[in-house]
Amino acid sequence: MGLFVAEQTERHSADTKFSWHETVDGDHGRIETRKTTVFHDVDWLQERHDWPGLQSVDVVESTKEIDGRTGSETRLYTPSLVLLAMHVSGIIRSH
Repeated sequence: MGLFVAEQTERHSADTKFSWHETVDGDHGRIETRKTTVFHDVDWLQERHDWPGLQSVDVVESTKEIDGRTGSETRLYTPSLVLLAMHVSGIIRSH
């Protein structure tokens, strides 16, 4: 799945349906940017791996800046719900 995400990022998701949402939060000397991308066109993945209920591939890229240092991480989710990135972002954040 990581290969799929890397390929879509490189191609700017030109050949798939997706939604995205970005938030920036700052608190206590920390700035965090979260970009959530939801790939809605996952039929090929469902066919190849037979994942029951798979509806999308959600990617959350987080970048944190604290005291001049920057770190980042990418998390992948395979939900059974169909949601836009704006909603997924809030759900993951509140979890």
